[in-house]
Amino acid sequence: MKRLIEIAARALTVLLAMTTSASIDAKAQDKPVAPKEPNPAFADVIDVAGLPRVLLIGDSISIGYTVPVRDLLQGKANVHRPKTNNGPTTAGLRSIDEWLGNGSWDVIHFNWGLHDLKYMGPDGQNLTDPGDPKNHQQVPPEEYENNLQQLVERLKKTGARLIWRNTTPVPEGASGRVVGDAAKYNAIAEKVMKEHGIEIHDLYSFVQTQQDKIMLPANVHFTKEGYVALGQDVARVILNALHVSERPNVIVFLTDDQGWGDLGCYGHPRIQSPHLDHFASEGLRLKQCYSACSVCSPSRSAILTGRTPYRNGVWRWIPEGSQYHLRTSEITLPKLLKDHGYDTCHAGKWHLNGLFNSDQQPQPDDHGYDHWLATQNNAAPNHLNPENFVRNREAVGRIEGPSSMICAKEALQWLESRKQSGKPFFLTLWTHEPHLPIESAEEYMKPYADIEDEGIRQHHGNITQMDAAFGHLMTGIEQLGYRDNTLVIFTADNGPEGDGLKGRTRGSTGGLRGRKRHSHEGGIRVPGIIRWPGHVAAGTESDTPVIGSDIFTTVCDIVGIPLPTDRTIDGASLVPLLAGKTIDRKQPLYWRNHLAPEASRVAMRVDDWKIIGSDDLTKFELYNLHADWQETTDVSATHLEEFADLRDRLIAYDASVLVEGPDWWKDEIDVEKKAAKKKASGEKEKQTTP
Repeated sequence: MKRLIEIAARALTVLLAMTTSASIDAKAQDKPVAPKEPNPAFADVIDVAGLPRVLLIGDSISIGYTVPVRDLLQGKANVHRPKTNNGPTTAGLRSIDEWLGNGSWDVIHFNWGLHDLKYMGPDGQNLTDPGDPKNHQQVPPEEYENNLQQLVERLKKTGARLIWRNTTPVPEGASGRVVGDAAKYNAIAEKVMKEHGIEIHDLYSFVQTQQDKIMLPANVHFTKEGYVALGQDVARVILNALHVSERPNVIVFLTDDQGWGDLGCYGHPRIQSPHLDHFASEGLRLKQCYSACSVCSPSRSAILTGRTPYRNGVWRWIPEGSQYHLRTSEITLPKLLKDHGYDTCHAGKWHLNGLFNSDQQPQPDDHGYDHWLATQNNAAPNHLNPENFVRNREAVGRIEGPSSMICAKEALQWLESRKQSGKPFFLTLWTHEPHLPIESAEEYMKPYADIEDEGIRQHHGNITQMDAAFGHLMTGIEQLGYRDNTLVIFTADNGPEGDGLKGRTRGSTGGLRGRKRHSHEGGIRVPGIIRWPGHVAAGTESDTPVIGSDIFTTVCDIVGIPLPTDRTIDGASLVPLLAGKTIDRKQPLYWRNHLAPEASRVAMRVDDWKIIGSDDLTKFELYNLHADWQETTDVSATHLEEFADLRDRLIAYDASVLVEGPDWWKDEIDVEKKAAKKKASGEKEKQTTP
């Protein structure tokens, strides 16, 4: 607190130096004035050897936050700025070389706009009436865009990490400017910055949420507390940029309906998965890895939010056209990472909304993805040459090749396109394989040519097809130089489809009980492999139970992002496990799925004990997974103490989960109950009718 008070005092000195008196003349707010004392924002900065050099470029708003930024980055960076108001883009074109000087810069945080959008008179009068047709904006939008293009090209030549800071709002009553023009100019700037792959610091939104508290009334400038707040946010963004090289890239590669036993490295006797088998030898193979649900959409929602599905609202698989979706009120991993300086991309199955590619529900970009290529659910008509991919809200039509390879190539093209950004990346690649409708390319079925059953050839070939796409992605990551600083997590969304005995749904649970939709192990235990060179020992294994929601918490821990405190986060950080230590798990492993058999719709695991309950939690089963990993023997009658404890904990925990999420699930359960009642009534009527 003392530190902030000191910074506020220095900000006040800057503010006073920017005005002619304690009260600002709104009509002359842009006119240069002779300060009563030297403005500390323009003070000479003597570089501390070994610290990065940061340059702030901008108008009087940036002058106001310069000193707070310097103070907050003291000992971390040498913060410079030109000794002048950097005015409109036209001034930038004239003076940019002078402002850059002869030295090198590590980070340049820059802005133009507030002076470009203001109105001038026909004879150069400053801050004139926007409603008078004789007056004009100092730099009209089209010229503003052209000027920005030239300035960005010049700044890129410095080799510095560039951060564009957008223009702060124009409040009601501000002289010589129009409310809303800041947003218009920001949209132009955003287009330019995205074209060049430059990070955007959204200070406009930061101010807008607290405008009345930190801005002066009817004025584009800020209070002393406001400049401190701006300085804190600018310092945060710059600090993230300076630390960016220390933060790993992150890839989450998720398969669909892949059983625990559906890889060579998980013991399958026939499936060929050379790339993933090799990948497992380079990292940590998780022997008790779980999805957060035994069906797809809920599992995906838990990965992105760290929250069990009934909490985050994605409680069931999402049919096309339905009301269910991952709400923007949920805090997602790509959004957090993007806010902390990451580039973000999704390729593959999405399945987190019913109204896909519609403004009526959130799409991947609404959850923090810069770039995406996705389908609502399955690839159509199947996994070969799909026709239903959408890229950044634009349908792309038929694409040749297997869907998993299409996604891998899309991811690599995106990585290639942003390699100059200097930022780390977060990539989710979620394959359709081996979900129905399975269709495998001939080349991936060749290893199984001796198998007479076409369904087995297709299924096993689908796994090999997915494995080839994974290998293609990993090869590209290495060629681009990302391998050593990239955390890669491979896992699946739930157990295998069907009974495994016919058709193309021939996935293996590895001997576990149950399959997709089940709360027994075969429905929820899935492959899990983690590679992070220098942090995860190669060729290691772990029996520690982990779950999909742990990915959110783990990545936040690694990157240094504090967990949200306004909601329950179910996932635990796996960082200790990666070092061979014990996980500090606050919440138990928990599952609920309305599609599971009614007698086993809810489950919870604590240590080696797993309890399974009926939908209404009146009937239970208890297993010790260490002694009985195939769940063959219910021991609830012989371990009464453990059973009573876990039963009470499950009932209480289930209630706490259901009360926190939306009530969508209740609507559908009511429909199901009415349908069941109607069916039972009809059967009874048949029995009594002669």
